[in-house]
Amino acid sequence: MAAFGLISLRLFHWAAEFTAGTGVGCTILFSFLLLILPTMLMGATLPLLVEQRVQSSRDVGHSVATLYFANTLGSAFACFFLRPDADAELRSVRVRDSRRLFEHGCRGNGVSLR
Repeated sequence: MAAFGLISLRLFHWAAEFTAGTGVGCTILFSFLLLILPTMLMGATLPLLVEQRVQSSRDVGHSVATLYFANTLGSAFACFFLRPDADAELRSVRVRDSRRLFEHGCRGNGVSLR
């Protein structure tokens, strides 16, 4: 998946040039074929990770909550720190929401913040 992420911008630019001037149906089909494999692979990660965590902890709810928490925290981190071009107002919203998500996730996992 990381390799696809590294080449995706170039790949999408090439796909746009390749499908320029074709019909909508051709563009949709080409886009579908381009994205189906990485989408399926990304979609398969959560069930596999949940299965692994449940085997060790025997608690489905806690396993799913922990994985979603980690995913959300990673996404919030990436949005805030990897997008320096975002304006100040949007960044302050991201920080506030990221903090709320972090606090909620810590409380849900039994971690005291005070």
